[in-house]
Amino acid sequence: MIPRKPISLKRCILLIAGMILLAACSRDDTAPLSEQLDYMIRNKRLFDEKKEERIDIFRRMLHVPNLTPAQEYAINDSLSEVFYKYRLDSTIRYGERNLEIARQLGDRDRCASSAIRLARFYSSRGACIEARQLLDSVRRELPRSFLELYYRTYVITSLEKVAGIATQTRTETSLGLSW
Repeated sequence: MIPRKPISLKRCILLIAGMILLAACSRDDTAPLSEQLDYMIRNKRLFDEKKEERIDIFRRMLHVPNLTPAQEYAINDSLSEVFYKYRLDSTIRYGERNLEIARQLGDRDRCASSAIRLARFYSSRGACIEARQLLDSVRRELPRSFLELYYRTYVITSLEKVAGIATQTRTETSLGLSW
């Protein structure tokens, strides 16, 4: 056997210093997140009230006299985004209305945008077959500028259908996709 050299004092001090440094770096960084989450849970009612106020403002705007279809479309668009992940049935109702308005206006871009967004809403609800049918129905007349969004939505609805996942957020996160 080869005799081992004793550990020098210098190495021992470096080893201890490194261990102390590692211990100091491994402090609990989840405390601020925990505090923020606790704050949000405690104030859930306040956040809900603020969201309801925003929704009320948009809903009142829908009752303005002489509202053009384009203006109604824009308000519905805002309402569907406010409702998304809050009240999915309302989101879908405004999305369906927007698709109807876009078709009445004969606006290809709005039809494509509305159909893709509505497919996303259907998919979030777990209605993947309806989402897929809607996407298939707009594919032929899809403007080139909507292809990326179309395929993102198509992939997500396909994965949700295969995996049986009904929450859009989980799929978007796992794919690294954002809207």
